[in-house]
Amino acid sequence: MHDLIKLQPVILCGGVGSRLWPLSRSSLPKQFLKIFNGKCLFELTLERLEFLENSNDPIIISSAKYRFMIENILAEKKIKAEIILEPESKNTAAAIFFSSYYSDKNTFMLIMPSDHFIQDIKKFSQIINSSIKKMPKNHWLTFGIIPQSPSSEFGHIKIPRGKHIKKDDNFLYKVEKFLEKPNLDLARDFFLSNQYLFNSGIFLVKREKALESIKSNAKEVFIICNEVVNNLENQKNNHKNLDCGAFYKIPSISIDYAVLEKEKNILCCQFNSDWSDVGSWDSYFTLKYKENNLTENLIQLEGKNNILPTKNRLIATVGIDDLFIVDTKDATLITKKNNSEGLKVLYEILSKNKSDYTEDVLYEERPWGSFEVLFNSKLCKVKKINVQPGKRLSLQYHLRRSEHWFIISGKAKIKLDDNKFNLEEGNSIDIPQGCKHYIENAEKNNLVIIEIQMGDYFGEDDIIRLDDPFKRF
Repeated sequence: MHDLIKLQPVILCGGVGSRLWPLSRSSLPKQFLKIFNGKCLFELTLERLEFLENSNDPIIISSAKYRFMIENILAEKKIKAEIILEPESKNTAAAIFFSSYYSDKNTFMLIMPSDHFIQDIKKFSQIINSSIKKMPKNHWLTFGIIPQSPSSEFGHIKIPRGKHIKKDDNFLYKVEKFLEKPNLDLARDFFLSNQYLFNSGIFLVKREKALESIKSNAKEVFIICNEVVNNLENQKNNHKNLDCGAFYKIPSISIDYAVLEKEKNILCCQFNSDWSDVGSWDSYFTLKYKENNLTENLIQLEGKNNILPTKNRLIATVGIDDLFIVDTKDATLITKKNNSEGLKVLYEILSKNKSDYTEDVLYEERPWGSFEVLFNSKLCKVKKINVQPGKRLSLQYHLRRSEHWFIISGKAKIKLDDNKFNLEEGNSIDIPQGCKHYIENAEKNNLVIIEIQMGDYFGEDDIIRLDDPFKRF
């Protein structure tokens, strides 16, 4: 029994979601897309923590570029968390090492991806709470989803020969084998055998056991990750920003490959739930939890397809069936159903040749608010900028562009070299190239401005910060 042992939720939040392109991009991946009745998967993951017993504040490990999105969502939901920031993704083995290292001793870690969908959060919590009380200390516990049909989208867990999946929760099996995503024929065989569960990627493990397993089975990962944390301690860096030279030497490998396929002491708890890793458009469109306005601006004649339209133009189809059509501001995807692996290949090609379409600079969240790109050309870029109440941008200047600000709503305080101005709705101001400036919202409502940039380069790296409230230099 482990009634007195604390539970440490760990949320892995660094994925890109390439098979949900073109909606999911590097700068705004699927876990932050508000396409689940106005919420994102990261928010839904946080909501699952509410009913866990004897639980610490969560640890969230993510890419540094998602820091402000995470902090803004945590602030909205009034949730405290410890955030560990990676300069780049090194996959789940390293992420779980760092999460374990910074967890309290003698805690059970509940390791969860941030981009999964689980309908019944109370049921999920009940299974976690009961599993802690009966699992051995020196084991990993993974959660296997009872298949409702064959699927080639998920990794599988094989239970021991002679055992059969029962349509109920909380059965514990010793894991015989982890298998990668099978082809569809093999997936059908797995389903008919009644000896395989989908691998949810959710784990429960004692903090010390996780570190011991990584040390035993993935020694190189363990050694270099230790070098990273020791380096940060020597620098007396109090916040968990892992950006140091040693970090880039860490092998990028999943916890499944690095540890679980070699580990002997693994149990599996079966979980009968409406679960999805939302890893493809196939899985997204099968969820019941979709936007009510999904079919706005849409006409279909003599056919049936799944379509995610934008709100600003009409999509019409005539005489075609079984397609996914996903329309965004700068790209439209048309693909056959059940072709998620093909989409993954497409994403890799785009990443190499047309990175703007995978990186996506159309929308970004910042610590002061957010911006959306409305127009972009070689000579001009237009942004809609939202500054939250009580926030200001850094004192900065640009070497290769000038700017023009037009106030749409709210009141702005503006510093321009040695001068200060107050601007209201309908007013505007020019920011010459090289001029030191910032904009501030000292009001209680959001400040919205249109920014027109003119020059020969508009990259975010042409921002020279002199004074920043958020210490970004």
